[in-house]
Amino acid sequence: MKKMKGDHMPKIDYTAEKKAALEKLSDNDLKIIQKNYPVKRIRDAKIYEVLQMGFAIKIVAELSGFSYCHVWKIASFGTKKMGSGDLLKLRAAVAVFNLQIEKILNHDNGGN
Repeated sequence: MKKMKGDHMPKIDYTAEKKAALEKLSDNDLKIIQKNYPVKRIRDAKIYEVLQMGFAIKIVAELSGFSYCHVWKIASFGTKKMGSGDLLKLRAAVAVFNLQIEKILNHDNGGN
């Protein structure tokens, strides 16, 4: 279907919602949702939390510096959480890794 001139979606003004988001979110919240925040899991969890407050994806994308698509994915799929079984496996793997590192360090130090 061809679009006729003047036949488009009405533009939504998000100014009031953006202002509400800036008032409701703390400086720390705004810092965490930023695209350059170093811990992805924490950042994405905070973005998901902000979306659960009812703010539009467009607003959260604008405040975070991410594309609409990236924020939409977080909104749609949530944050990936480890099951307790996965967490136990991860802890066991870290423990084995630490033992291997200790063996290497002790070997290099003459076993002391």
